[in-house]
Parts: sequence; C-alpha cells; structure tokens
Amino acid sequence: PFHDARFDLVEAQGTLENVRDQEQAVAEAYRVMEAGGRLHVSAANRFSLGPAPHLGLPAGGLVPDRLAAAYARWRGALPPQRRLLSFGALAALLRRGGFERRRYSVPSIPETQRRSRGLLLRTAATGYEAARRFPLLHQLLLLIGPTLIATAEKPERRTLGGREPPRHDRRSAS
Repeated sequence: PFHDARFDLVEAQGTLENVRDQEQAVAEAYRVMEAGGRLHVSAANRFSLGPAPHLGLPAGGLVPDRLAAAYARWRGALPPQRRLLSFGALAALLRRGGFERRRYSVPSIPETQRRSRGLLLRTAATGYEAARRFPLLHQLLLLIGPTLIATAEKPERRTLGGREPPRHDRRSAS
C-alpha cells in the first residue's frame, strides 16, 4: 500500500467496473491523493447502446448478468465479472467519496478512426462527434454513450461545505 497523500494524480482507466468494492477503490484513491489532487476515471457505461466491453454484445450492459453469463458460455468465453456503472452511479460514487469539481464527458472518436470504418459506422461516429458539441445531446451521450470519463479533485480545505470530509477505511484496497 502507498502512504497517505502520496500522489497528485490517480488514474482509473477501466478499473472501477472490474473491482469487487467500488466504494473502497474510490476511498483508496482519495486516501493516497494529496489535497488538490485529481482523479481521472474512464469506465464502460452500464446503459450504453453500444457493444458490451467484455462480450461485444450490442447493448450488452442492459443484459442481466445471468443472461450475459449464459451468452458468454455459449460463445465459449468466461462470463464477465463486471460491475458496470451508469452516469448517475459514477457521479454518486465520486460525490460520496468526497471529491469536488466533478466533471463528466464522453470520449471523442478521432477522424482517422472514423475514416477507417464502413459507411454505416462512419456515419454513426460522425453523428456521435456532432452530438458531443451540443450540451443537451452531450447529456444524452452521458446516459447512453459507450464510455464515461470523469475528472474530480480532492478538496484543498479540511472541510467540505462546513462538514467534515468522509472518513475512509485506512486499509489497502487489495
């Protein structure tokens, strides 16, 4: 385990949906982060209409775990051990973890990647990129887009809005 307040940046790319205790993982990030430090999170979206990250099944995050496991076995794969997050669940997780200045986004699709696809996927990706630029459509993409990106900061001050910051278990998240 790392010492308290050791890092100014913690990255969790595709991590939270693969840990047993998401609350403990966020608490551990908070613990090892110095005041004013940043957390960067990228997570597969539970309510994405795109293919599930572990199975490739369209809208696979909407499929109940039991059916997803059956589908995986039918395809000769191991059933995913997933805990996919929705936008609301990720926002609540970071809020409960004591993080401030939380910002949420969806990833861009680079032009070179869009050009390399067939007409249907290229058209869909171009529409997605256009939607990212409009606030209302951007909010919709946070609900159903394939990936959620979050940045959040550990407060500089010792209190959060006049109350004590959350107390986190000091044990390692191993």
